[in-house]
Amino acid sequence: MNYKLFFNPFERYQERFLLRLGLVALCVGSGLAYLFNARFDGVLDLHFVPNIELWHPFLDNLINIACLMICLGALSLLTNKRTRIVDVLAVSLIARIPYYPFSLFNVNDFMVNISEEILKDPTAIMSGGIAIPQLLILLVFSGLSLLAIVWQLVLLYKGIKVASNGKGVMFTLLFVLAIIASEILSKLLINY
Repeated sequence: MNYKLFFNPFERYQERFLLRLGLVALCVGSGLAYLFNARFDGVLDLHFVPNIELWHPFLDNLINIACLMICLGALSLLTNKRTRIVDVLAVSLIARIPYYPFSLFNVNDFMVNISEEILKDPTAIMSGGIAIPQLLILLVFSGLSLLAIVWQLVLLYKGIKVASNGKGVMFTLLFVLAIIASEILSKLLINY
């Protein structure tokens, strides 16, 4: 299997295909988030809540994509004035895909319930207050979440690099700053 399909589809596929795929994934991912009470309350965040309105995950994702577009678009235009905003949009949409399946971990409010148990008694994990199967699922979720964050960051970096023809250490440093700025901006807008 070609790794570029998963880590750098931007070199292989045209932006029209990527935009369509990203928009379909956005709708499916937001629908799953609604069904399983998940909030994408930051560019790099996913949290589970007891109740959710239909529009919450859609708005969360739109804000996250807009924040990525603003911050990564600014980086891209700094790097290359001829960067097309449609390419930045495609990157922003595609990079969100690794997060969408994680809503499924909250089947029957599993993640909400285990989070509430841990908040009630933070020593529950150490004292055996949480059953081994629950603990294993929590560990799998945590590990896969970290991998999804790394995957998203790789997609963002590779995509913006292709979109703007960015190179060098300065580009990488500015990319890190753009991600931090987009996370802060998305948190502020979603919490507002």
